[in-house]
Amino acid sequence: MANKDKVKRSPAGRVPTNAPRHNRALSIALIIGFVGLAFMLLWFWMLVSGGGILLTDSADQDAVRAAKLEKRAARAAAQDEARREKAAAAAQLPESGDVDLTPQPEPEPADPLEAPTEVPQISETVTEQWDFSSWSVLSKDDKLVVTGNLENVSGEAQSGELRLYVYTNDQLVATAPLNVVDFPTSTSERVEFESSDRWLAGPKTLVLRYQSD
Repeated sequence: MANKDKVKRSPAGRVPTNAPRHNRALSIALIIGFVGLAFMLLWFWMLVSGGGILLTDSADQDAVRAAKLEKRAARAAAQDEARREKAAAAAQLPESGDVDLTPQPEPEPADPLEAPTEVPQISETVTEQWDFSSWSVLSKDDKLVVTGNLENVSGEAQSGELRLYVYTNDQLVATAPLNVVDFPTSTSERVEFESSDRWLAGPKTLVLRYQSD
């Protein structure tokens, strides 16, 4: 009876226990392909957005090489120029045995009472402190004397030595000093410069110098 109850199926009605896996393998391959394509697109986007250059033309490559070579040549030229300047500076330095380490004396300040280095063409009787005007050159006991109005224009009382240099025919013929003590500011007085030099005839040119105490 048991054998009679078994149902016999035809080969066409049988369902295979192991289904073919072709569809699953194809899906996996497509996924891998899409992932690879996505990575390639991402790499290309990073290359472009990051400043990279995709060179496909040989002319562009040659231009880049030429620019690099030009930069290297300029850098080498600058280094050579720096070395030459350094060598020239070293050549100008004295030898260690030729260096004079002796302290040099400081130059003395100019003497404000010193005579002019050049012969004056016109009289110079005004300084920062004084205005000597209405002057006359006279002879007193055969000595040269200069009289005139001396005004203190410095704005404060002055004490010191004034000195007149007298020129005749472009020659210095006399020097006449005058000492002042607490000479008031904005005050004018008639003064007399006396010289120990002889009076000489001729047109006179005067130069006034002053040194305060």
